[in-house]
Amino acid sequence: MNALIYADWAEQAYSVAPDIGAINSASRAIVRATEDGTAIVFRGSDDLASWLADLDACAEVVEGLGNVHSGFWTALNENLPALMARRADVIAGHSLGGALAILLAARMCVAGAPPKAVFCFEPPKVSTDSVIAKLLADHGVDAHLFRNGNDLVTQVPDLLFETWQHPAKLIAIGAPSLPIDNLVDHEVARVTEAVSAWQRMATTTTSNA
Repeated sequence: MNALIYADWAEQAYSVAPDIGAINSASRAIVRATEDGTAIVFRGSDDLASWLADLDACAEVVEGLGNVHSGFWTALNENLPALMARRADVIAGHSLGGALAILLAARMCVAGAPPKAVFCFEPPKVSTDSVIAKLLADHGVDAHLFRNGNDLVTQVPDLLFETWQHPAKLIAIGAPSLPIDNLVDHEVARVTEAVSAWQRMATTTTSNA
């Protein structure tokens, strides 16, 4: 699977009309056909609805998924029936879109129709336990979670009394623009460039092995 294809589409999702969800919904997505099958790609935060979803950072219990980020789960539910009906093979997204991709993949696992893979670029943490990580692993879902440089967003939310976590280890890409956690490294165009460089390096290393 080509990570750069999904990074390009995650960037594109900000600027084209959604195939699923209203233009102002927090979980709008585009649908694309790939050699891997059908891909659902979410955009990240760029309007009031998505920022409100980000800020609703309480954990709530969702049957089958464990303790998850309430705002992300509420956002996904806006368009969940339409998303589930697509039966995607690959799910991807940037920022909030990466969090939604993880939650949709987990929900598809619970429904018995897991995707092949998820590609999440700069995702925030989505849960406070290991239920989703186990779901994806048990259903053979390849989880690719990328962190560019010192992107701050991949480290949130870390709130008092909650142990937020990712469902898979982050893949480090790109050189940090600053020596501390920051939002510059989160910019989707920078992320796409970093994925491209990482993939070229990986391809060169493989061909030279």
